[in-house]
Amino acid sequence: MIRPASHEHMSGPAEGTTVSDGAQAPLVFAWSVLSSTRHVVELSRGDTVIYSDTLNLLSAKHRERFAAALHAKTKEPPARLQAQLLRLANEVHRYLASGDDGPSADKRQGLQGTALEITPPEPWSQPVELIDALNDFADLLRRHVVMGQAETVACVLWTAFTHAVDSFDVAGYLVVQSPTRRCGKTTLARLSAAAACKPLYAASVAPAALFRVIEKAKPAFFLDECDAYLAGNEELRGLLNAGVTRDEAYVVRCVGDDFEPRKFSVFGPKLLAGIGRLPPTVEDRAFIVRLQRRAKGEKIDRLTRASLAQAGEIGRRFYRWYLDHRGEIQADADPPIPESLNDRQGDVWRPLLVLADAAGGPWPELARRAAVALSAEGVDTDELPIRFLADAAAALQGYDEISAADLAERLGADVESPWATYARGKPISPEQVGRLLGRFGIKPTKRHGRRTYEVGEIAAACERYCPKTGEVTAPTAPDDPSPNAAMTYEGAVGAVGGSKAEATAPHLSPNAAMSYGDGGSRGSKWQGVRQEKRLFDGLDGLASAMEGAK
Repeated sequence: MIRPASHEHMSGPAEGTTVSDGAQAPLVFAWSVLSSTRHVVELSRGDTVIYSDTLNLLSAKHRERFAAALHAKTKEPPARLQAQLLRLANEVHRYLASGDDGPSADKRQGLQGTALEITPPEPWSQPVELIDALNDFADLLRRHVVMGQAETVACVLWTAFTHAVDSFDVAGYLVVQSPTRRCGKTTLARLSAAAACKPLYAASVAPAALFRVIEKAKPAFFLDECDAYLAGNEELRGLLNAGVTRDEAYVVRCVGDDFEPRKFSVFGPKLLAGIGRLPPTVEDRAFIVRLQRRAKGEKIDRLTRASLAQAGEIGRRFYRWYLDHRGEIQADADPPIPESLNDRQGDVWRPLLVLADAAGGPWPELARRAAVALSAEGVDTDELPIRFLADAAAALQGYDEISAADLAERLGADVESPWATYARGKPISPEQVGRLLGRFGIKPTKRHGRRTYEVGEIAAACERYCPKTGEVTAPTAPDDPSPNAAMTYEGAVGAVGGSKAEATAPHLSPNAAMSYGDGGSRGSKWQGVRQEKRLFDGLDGLASAMEGAK
């Protein structure tokens, strides 16, 4: 074990890895941690230290240089040394993620339940192309769940994001909804959890357990059946509302016999699955995936242990890619974002767009199509005040001013609107109209002996809070829920931060630059592949197109 240096902030446990060298004593690797990015690695044979240096084990480039230096000292094959260093990197990452200072010393007795074991997966043994892992997971999801193109893209990128969350400051939620049972929510959640990093799957969670588990283990939470326990649980909803932005995702609680105030993190990726809608404040921070029950004639595969094992292997590939490329991801990356997304939607989609750009191929375009399809800003009819503004503006076409009584009469005349029964089964009253308009700062003025509202003020508020759906430049995407139908994409991305031909990806390393003029090309392998792109079950066609473009 390496003795801690005098300037060491924390030291790792006694971890060692050996490399056999014929008849000689085995080579032993050992490590200690100075900080999250500075690790001391020592190679010894018996009692003799052969080589020791400080590096960032989590960086593929650092490991490669260190392996070259070790090769010069020991003549061991570089590939073999790099494999050993990768194992050390995984141990260091597990140690940093656990927040532990070594083996637990308090084995308390009498505790109910089972201890939580939340650890990242074993990284894949070979370097990974992110685009291949994304494609394979998309195909796996489509074979087991009836879902559309945009929903699949969002689920795949979000699952990959759980491995890279340490590189970002915003973690949007994946909300999986259905109108009724047996629509595939649990199947989707289980597949995503199997491929995620440090998943914690639960059918219920108490608010105190949520923030304590996140503070200790920083898992990716998978909360199923949340329609059964989230409604009316204001404390849990408040924690979920706060858990999206890293710098703001804290709650303060008094702990211990002295009631010492301590802060607990609630930041991290979370999947919420349930029947029906969630509170608007939660959905506003999420990617909304709506599932439908499979129709007669639509065939999907049954979820088996083999399917979950396949998802787990894809998760290992996601994790290996992140370990090798985490140094290339910038926390303040600002990729082109579709103009139809509002500020919060842009924030939660930004990490997924960064990963899509890193993957290249059709994924930059697919990700932006999905963002527009799932999150494009329109009238939020779930909030009655905003619905009121939208309906009032529609009812006032051709008017310059109107009284509260006249507006109430026009709104109440629509028997299919909520205003026909807004007042306990009766049409909305003029007083209620006045109160709803007052929430937006719209006040009446006295003119010609009566109090009226300026239609221009109502229209201005409507434009601010509920943009016209006709202004949303969402591209038309295929709406074919059949899991066996090949998805094709061709043409422009839509309104993506200006000109698609000039949009670049400056948030990536210079060696991985890409542009959207060719669908997000990454290197010569993708140059010219602008023809019809096939994903999901049409992956064979895409592979053929790639081979032809080489």
